Amino acid sequence: MCLLIGCMPEFPTDLFVDALCQLVALDKDWIPKGEDCALYIRPVMMATDEFVGVRSSDTYKLMIMNLPSALITINQFHCWLKRNT
Repeated sequence: MCLLIGCMPEFPTDLFVDALCQLVALDKDWIPKGEDCALYIRPVMMATDEFVGVRSSDTYKLMIMNLPSALITINQFHCWLKRNT
């Protein structure tokens, strides 16, 4: 997970994968079964300091949302890709 653009610390990959696997197992009954359905998985990290200003936060919270949805085709959205060099 690349958080460098927002000056956020990297979250350990092994902990993220473990948390994601646990969440998907917990939410298994919410996973759509239809051919035109999908489980949208959205990790979100946000600052939790009690401060608003121009500096990086000292504390963050990582959340992973699972959202059952209809299948999204490539023609329905645009995405921005950046290659790390």
